Amino acid sequence: MPVALTRFRKIPTCHPAVSIAALATAWLALTAAGADAQTAVNGQIAYVASGPSTIPFGSTTQTDIWVMNADGTNPRNLTNTSDIDEFTPAWSPDGTRIAFISDAFTQTLTIMAADGSNPTPVATGATFPTWNPAGTEIAYVRGRDGLPVNIVIRTLATGVER
Repeated sequence: MPVALTRFRKIPTCHPAVSIAALATAWLALTAAGADAQTAVNGQIAYVASGPSTIPFGSTTQTDIWVMNADGTNPRNLTNTSDIDEFTPAWSPDGTRIAFISDAFTQTLTIMAADGSNPTPVATGATFPTWNPAGTEIAYVRGRDGLPVNIVIRTLATGVER
């Protein structure tokens, strides 16, 4: 069972107000005006929970991606790592995949199946992933350690970024 739930994780590379504004802009770029944000159609909630850490020279806790049913039953740790942080999960519109950020240092955008299988790194230096309604593109914020913050939209089939 998870030790603690957190809704947001502070990412040291960008100011939260800038990131939220950038994410909102990216979302508008990917969706039709006025479209509602989708929730997981599979009825599950993805969240971040803290647990013991084995990260050298780091915190004594780290975070994993968990899912549970909407009524709070059947919590499952999908990433189950003690040596790396995972955070900011985002469901694909069809509920079959979860995008998330792995490793606070490399900020690796990763996509996995809804059951936690087949984690696939997609890009580094990424934060705050969000899907387009078709599930064919992901927008994220890229900016690290004083570099300019950019919104990137990546087409998953081709890997092309704009």
